[in-house]
Amino acid sequence: MTDFPSHRPGATEIQILILHTISALGECSNMQLIFFMSTSEIMNYFELQNGLYMLRNSGHVYRRRINNDEIYSLTPAGKETLKMFISKGVDSYIRKINELVPKLKDEFKRQRDINAKIIHDGDKEYHVILSINEQNIPRMTIDISLPTGGLADTYKKNWPSKAQYIYDTIINCLGEEE
Repeated sequence: MTDFPSHRPGATEIQILILHTISALGECSNMQLIFFMSTSEIMNYFELQNGLYMLRNSGHVYRRRINNDEIYSLTPAGKETLKMFISKGVDSYIRKINELVPKLKDEFKRQRDINAKIIHDGDKEYHVILSINEQNIPRMTIDISLPTGGLADTYKKNWPSKAQYIYDTIINCLGEEE
């Protein structure tokens, strides 16, 4: 049976906690925020999405599309609001966020910088789109056509660990004098 905390954050506290999380992590994707909040058990999916919606509509967070996700960052108004109201957040949740951020921040950045997605065009052909981004600027994108979904999954799975090596190899090969 799940233990419920004696106090659940209200709507305003949830927004403050979301602002604090985005501030601490830096810009992060919707999926990363969902993972972070479910790992920390601070709020559920619906509380997070509602809080993000409210913050976006009030001009406190900025949302932009990248690949198959949305990236959130604080606006100047969001930063100012966080400064004014951080003391109104529930201390135990703020501590929990601060403890979890160092564990996930680098991993989240790496996930944003190295992407892989699979597209099935319906004609028994799969495309794996592999990309490397640096400071949100695409540095390299490779679209590979593959015959099976299994092979596409393998390429997608291997990309994060081999992306840097492949990028370096391409740059070195292209830079060689013949």
